[in-house]
Amino acid sequence: MIGGACLGCLALPALLAGPPARRTEVSIEGERFLLNGKPTYEGRTWEGKRIEGLLLNSRMVQGIFDDGNPETRPKWAYPDTGVWDPDRNVRELVAAMPDWRRHGLLAFTINLQGGSPQGYSRDQPWHNSAIDADGSLRADYLSRLERILDRADELGMVAILGIFYFGQDQRLQDEEAVVRAADEAVRWVYSKGYRNVLIEVNNECDVRYDHAILKPERVHELIERVKACSPPEGRKRLLAGTSYGGGAIPRPNVVRASDFLLLHGNGVEDPRRIAAMVRETRKVEGYRPMPILFNEDDHYGFEQPLNNMTAAIGEGASWGYFDFRRAGEGFEEGYQSVPVDWRISSARKRAFFEAVARITGGGGAAAAPCPARLDTTATVYAPREGGAYFPRLLVLRSGEVLCAWDGSDGRSPTRIFLSRSGDGGASWPAPAVVAAAADPLASAANAFLVQREDGSLLCACRETAAGRFSIRVLASKDRGATWRPAGTVCEGRKGLWEPWLTELAGGEVLAAYASEERAPAHPQVIEVRRSTDGGATWGSPAIAAGSEASRDGVPSLVHAGGGKVLCFFEATDGGRPFAIRLARSSDRGASWEGRELVYAPRDGGKRAAAPAATLLAGGWLACAFYTDEDRPASGDRAADLKWVWSRDLGATWEGPATLFASEGSDRWGHLAQLADGQVIAALCTDEGGRPRIVLRR
Repeated sequence: MIGGACLGCLALPALLAGPPARRTEVSIEGERFLLNGKPTYEGRTWEGKRIEGLLLNSRMVQGIFDDGNPETRPKWAYPDTGVWDPDRNVRELVAAMPDWRRHGLLAFTINLQGGSPQGYSRDQPWHNSAIDADGSLRADYLSRLERILDRADELGMVAILGIFYFGQDQRLQDEEAVVRAADEAVRWVYSKGYRNVLIEVNNECDVRYDHAILKPERVHELIERVKACSPPEGRKRLLAGTSYGGGAIPRPNVVRASDFLLLHGNGVEDPRRIAAMVRETRKVEGYRPMPILFNEDDHYGFEQPLNNMTAAIGEGASWGYFDFRRAGEGFEEGYQSVPVDWRISSARKRAFFEAVARITGGGGAAAAPCPARLDTTATVYAPREGGAYFPRLLVLRSGEVLCAWDGSDGRSPTRIFLSRSGDGGASWPAPAVVAAAADPLASAANAFLVQREDGSLLCACRETAAGRFSIRVLASKDRGATWRPAGTVCEGRKGLWEPWLTELAGGEVLAAYASEERAPAHPQVIEVRRSTDGGATWGSPAIAAGSEASRDGVPSLVHAGGGKVLCFFEATDGGRPFAIRLARSSDRGASWEGRELVYAPRDGGKRAAAPAATLLAGGWLACAFYTDEDRPASGDRAADLKWVWSRDLGATWEGPATLFASEGSDRWGHLAQLADGQVIAALCTDEGGRPRIVLRR
């Protein structure tokens, strides 16, 4: 039996001064998993089976992969670049996570020593380990892991964090190093404030481990050690367990020590055997009500009524997907084979995620986002002179909410202002100036903010002066405290307006804007350009929307996963002042098609203008706009803010519902979603005379 205090706990007080605030906490109540005190998939059943309390998951263990063996490292080269890049690997994983979550996936397994990058391997000469020979943890691996766990926390997801893997544990010099590694892993999780982590001490404890303490007879000692490490004051301890190889049933020593039980379905061809494994596990000596969780199974058949996943669910156990690239398959296949395409990019992946969405209802969303929740108004900025216009929101991964807008004192050109809320938009301090045009006679307006995968921010805005127009981008590496020029999207002499930014997987940034440069053949079109260097340079434009019969303006981009990008815009075709339309791209914005109608007022003489769309948790697509359809008067000076929503990426729409209606005119709304799921909306209202920025919560 190992002894001594958890090494990590000895240093915790000094390390834990002010860890980041976290949004997601996993806990257990009997056989159910809870997130933030509520059962997962709350109230959900499917075909008579209880889904509430389960934790559907996928094996994504290569998220922090690297290879220190120069002889094997070339094996993992990306097909498009010919080189391996661990930063790209984690960047693309983080970018794919929202799409997983939208389908209802709540958890994933990631491991400090990964797994076989070939799916299954007897010999594993590559060196992929976040743990050095003496048991200390490597900073480069932890940095990559932090990016993934941060994003999981933001999305309301759970990470099943494995510490040891049988293909790499031989790299630790002795048992003392193993114990140190376990202690330091716990210490690190606590120091970062994570509450969304479950500990899997080792992957498949009954398979080829070199150190006795990692084998079935003694692995319970490490589980107990993880549990015994005292957490920081005010938080619960980490929950811990370990897994067994395919088809195996946990032994009593592990059942007694564990908070949850991990099974594997590899090698189990008959789904009825999966169900029997769950029943047998509940009969093991030492069992008491606790969750049973499959977190590795390479059997699919999701189109069949009975498969390994449905068999596990039928017995009240969670199930986890394990996918690797088979011989002859392309880059898009598999989540364990390196290099990994982390998107839902193959038929096999799509079948799994579609099954998860079908079973869970897409993260448990059973109804549309509730407009009635937006019933509180907070003032973001009320100028003493001049006005404030065109607000845009950004919820940072830290939980802070940024709001940018353009304003003027009434005597000088407009500038870009920014304010930061630390309480979900309830209160706002005095703003700072982000940007003023370089030319004192020019105006800066139409700000748009985006946070990139690396945490940095970009702000796009238009600059206008007599006979001169441009869309410029600024960058910030300190969460918006300071800004520097990054690049120019485009310049012209006929009018460039209303930029909107979005980032795709791989770090590419798209910028959409309205352009008059093609007039008079096209009154105004929506152009989209691409940057691969953080906004410094931009490629040639693609036309997302343009018609000789329409003035298309105020674009709004939504990245819908994979190569799908949606572009919303206001249009004047169809004999209306303005209606909201939608174009689609399936190739990451390179080409566009369609002018689908999203919303048109009941009265053909009324308008719906300035769309602002966003993809909400659960896969809901929402679009805000302003309209005069409920006012006796017409035009921009008689507008209310409304929204519509879709549960099928815009194929059909529900609503509208009114978000804000005052005695003044309410325009230029923008939606965002907080970590707790609450939708917020910023807008400009001139109720009372002077245009000001308000937020609805």
